[in-house]
Amino acid sequence: MAASEENSALFPIFILTIMAIPIVPYTITKLCRFATKKSKSIHCHCSECSKSGKYRKSIFKRISSVSTCSNFTLLLLWVVMIILVYYIKSMSGE
Repeated sequence: MAASEENSALFPIFILTIMAIPIVPYTITKLCRFATKKSKSIHCHCSECSKSGKYRKSIFKRISSVSTCSNFTLLLLWVVMIILVYYIKSMSGE
């Protein structure tokens, strides 16, 4: 009986480890790409170009570039990992 309880206690830790192996590097690469992404800069500094707003991104475009399906999935997986960590921590206290 003790071996069965021991294996069931280690299963959430195993799942957490398997989830963390691909999620952590993928998150790091996404953050690095986001940090190095260059926005369009205004080549002309005259008053007409700066007033026209041709190179300014609208708020809707900024939100839509951040809220993609892959970003939502990544956020959801991080929430699941945090819940698993909390579950493991509360389980080890017992």
